[in-house]
Amino acid sequence: MFIIVSYDITDDKLRNKLNQTLKDFGNSVQYSVFECNLSENQFASMKEKTDRFIQDESDSIRYYLLLQKKKLKTIVTGKDKASAEKSVYII
Repeated sequence: MFIIVSYDITDDKLRNKLNQTLKDFGNSVQYSVFECNLSENQFASMKEKTDRFIQDESDSIRYYLLLQKKKLKTIVTGKDKASAEKSVYII
């Protein structure tokens, strides 16, 4: 499944560690946004590891799971940091 992960973590150390953790699962397209192409088991593992970084009531991590097989057309203006995956699907 294709997953977009975005986060807002207040603590600098935790935010940097979360960023490093997410690099094991996907590609950074902006500092706090990642694109991941994962199996259900990989997603469960990622979520277990990343949810530990929520420490403050204002912290958040959002997981956008794109499950259905409808084509996604991506348009990027400026430097393209999108994932190498060319067949991406979106609801």
